[in-house]
Amino acid sequence: MKRILLALLVLILMSACASEEREKEPVKTEFKVGETAVIDDIKITLNSMRTVKGDEFLKPEEGTEWLALDFTFENTSDESVYIAGIMDITLKDDEGREKEVNIWGDNDGNLDGDILPGEKMRGEKGFVVTGDEKALNAYYKPSFSSKDPLKFIVK
Repeated sequence: MKRILLALLVLILMSACASEEREKEPVKTEFKVGETAVIDDIKITLNSMRTVKGDEFLKPEEGTEWLALDFTFENTSDESVYIAGIMDITLKDDEGREKEVNIWGDNDGNLDGDILPGEKMRGEKGFVVTGDEKALNAYYKPSFSSKDPLKFIVK
């Protein structure tokens, strides 16, 4: 009987140690194109990016390009979630300069609105860039969240 109790005690202690080790693992906050991040029961994927040319009436100013980032948001919670992509997604260059949002051009879909439980929202958010940036990183931080933003490596 003592051996059984001792074996149970050893198993309990080993599982407690394993739990502590898992809790100490750093949370991943940096993602590449195609990788999925999770924050507050929302899965976020930066699917792709593309240059938007404009049309005969609206075009990027000389020395700039329009860059569209294609994201998918999936609500894995049991409540509706509001995504405010216009405010919650930013783009910064290698010097930390935030890029201007571009609402012109042929962006495919919108990233603002409610996502019902179990549903997805896919769309693009546009930015104005020079094209000469050494690095570009997109950041997503839900409004009113105290969590660190998620970083998506664009370039």
